[in-house]
Amino acid sequence: YTIDYKKSPARSYTGGFDPDRLEGSALMCIAHSGLQSKKILPLPTTKPLLTYTKPGFNMLTLDAWEALQKMDRERRIVKNVGQFHVRPNFDVTPNYELQGDDQIGFVGLYKIVPTKGVEPLEKWGKDDVFDVEGMYSLAEQHGCNAVVILACKS
Repeated sequence: YTIDYKKSPARSYTGGFDPDRLEGSALMCIAHSGLQSKKILPLPTTKPLLTYTKPGFNMLTLDAWEALQKMDRERRIVKNVGQFHVRPNFDVTPNYELQGDDQIGFVGLYKIVPTKGVEPLEKWGKDDVFDVEGMYSLAEQHGCNAVVILACKS
């Protein structure tokens, strides 16, 4: 995560999508990511991928932390993280890598449960590297109906 002075357009990308209407729990990761991808991943039509940053933009660490706290307090997936709006995807996505961080204590894997809030599952260090496809495998293992990624795309 870095400080990003490049402002995102102040328009919504939700297209009428409301994360509050998602059934069941969601698997969320907070990680570093990049634009590099070796393949395009078709997404399951029943499990959306929810991201926030557009390619080339960075999410502030503070914004990710505040979003995590808000999701836990309100027991739901938030529609905005900092300057970014939720970007639901039900089609295809680059299978980009997601990497942990030894210095940021909240980087890792979580389960968002509507009635309970956010449950921490794993802390990710710098040697922990996953990808979007792996997130869907983990979502299946944890009985989650969506994948939420809070990460940079730069």
